[in-house]
Amino acid sequence: MRRHLLVSAMLVSVPVFADGMPPLPNVPVNVTNTKANPVPTAAQGVTQVSGAVDVTGSSVVVSNQPTVNLAPGSTVAVSGSVNVANQPTVGLATGSSVAVSSLPAVQISGMPAVQVAGAQFDSNGNLKVTGSNNGGAVPAGRSITLWDPNSGTYRIPGGGKFLNPDIPDTSDCRSLTAFVDLTLATADDIRLYIPFGFVPLEIKGTLIGFYSTYREVMAITFFVPGTSVPITAPSASVVVNSAGAEYALFGLTLFCSR
Repeated sequence: MRRHLLVSAMLVSVPVFADGMPPLPNVPVNVTNTKANPVPTAAQGVTQVSGAVDVTGSSVVVSNQPTVNLAPGSTVAVSGSVNVANQPTVGLATGSSVAVSSLPAVQISGMPAVQVAGAQFDSNGNLKVTGSNNGGAVPAGRSITLWDPNSGTYRIPGGGKFLNPDIPDTSDCRSLTAFVDLTLATADDIRLYIPFGFVPLEIKGTLIGFYSTYREVMAITFFVPGTSVPITAPSASVVVNSAGAEYALFGLTLFCSR
C-alpha cells in the first residue's frame, strides 16, 4: 500500500523595518515641568501678556525706541533701577499711573522731549513758578514792587515823573492793577507804561478803589479803551506824572493777576 505524505506549507508574512524598531503611536504628547525646572522659551514677534508680570533682577533696559502704551486704569510699579535710552515713547492713557518706589535711580538719556500742560513761561523761555495756588484753582498772581514804602518817601518835582528803570516781565499777567500811595495826585496822573520801540505807551487807568486823608491811596486797573478787556503786555510798569505841585510817593505796587 502506497502512502502519500501530504506536506502543507504555510507562508507567514513578517514586516521588516529599516531601523529594526516599530513606529511610535500617533498620540498627543504632554510635557510638564515644575516651577523649579521651567522650559526655556524665546518670544517671537508681538507677545501679549494678560495678568501680572513680575520682572526680577537688578535692572530693566528699554532700547531701540519702543512704544509702550498703558490702557486706562493701568498701574506700573517700578523698583530697582530703570535705564531708558534712545528716546522711547511712553503713552499713558487717562487714569493710568506710574508708581516709583524705594527711591530708585532713574536715568534718561538721549534728551527726550517733555511737555507739561498748562505751564507758563516768561519772555526768556524760563518756567514761571511765582504766585500762589488757591485750592487747585488758577494761581492768584504776584505783586511787583515798583517803590517800596520801607525805602522812604520819593519826591516827584512839579512837571516831573517817577518811573522805576527796571521794567518787569509781565508776560504771564492776565490783568494789571496799580496800588498807589502818594499826596495830592489824581487817577489821571497814574499811567500804565509799556515800552514800545522808541515811543513808549502811557495808558490811562480806571479807578476802582480810593481812600483819602492827607494823601491819596488808589487802586487803578487798566482796560482796553471802551471795553472791559484787561490790557496785557510782555513787559510793563507804572509811571506817576506830576502835572503841577510836588508829589510825595510813599508806595507803588503793580499787581499781576494770573
